[in-house]
Amino acid sequence: MDDYDAARAAFAQWERSRTKAHEDVLRVWCYGYVLWYFYSQFARERTSGASDLDAAVARALERVYRSFPSVRDPDRFPNYVSKICRNVLLSHRTRRREAVEFTDWTVSVMPDEAEGHDLVLARRLIARSIATLPPAIRRVAQMRILDGQSYDAIAEATQRPIDSVRTYASKAAARLRQDPTIQDLLSDGAP
Repeated sequence: MDDYDAARAAFAQWERSRTKAHEDVLRVWCYGYVLWYFYSQFARERTSGASDLDAAVARALERVYRSFPSVRDPDRFPNYVSKICRNVLLSHRTRRREAVEFTDWTVSVMPDEAEGHDLVLARRLIARSIATLPPAIRRVAQMRILDGQSYDAIAEATQRPIDSVRTYASKAAARLRQDPTIQDLLSDGAP
């Protein structure tokens, strides 16, 4: 992955010949580099799961492969791939900042015991707040927060793409955190 001279040579060779064999060699190097880049970046930060990593890798690879013909200087090809990866990562981080994670709610609302809190009451208050949400995100919030289902299971049950499920779940969490009842519940130290 770090043999940039070989990558430059592979790109120059593909540019001269435009054969499938040379393009395959170039694609293998790009695939390895993009994986290495994103695995190292995602290992350092908390993400919502493997699907985010897969989506970022797929976006970066699509952009890299699509841009082969537009690279003007073969000597800068590895830098070009690196720049695409960086831009995709920055875009991903910007989108993730807008999303609200609430996996701690999923785990903490479900246990059998809580220290000094009535879990039945907490669940009812959360369920009542979820009932006020728009129908599209209500079902996702119910399945994720109250039932503790995974994003994959919710996507399968609702017949929606997993990215949509994550977006709906984030929107539901953001709205629930603005609900005065939920704010009171959280400020009291409820589970």
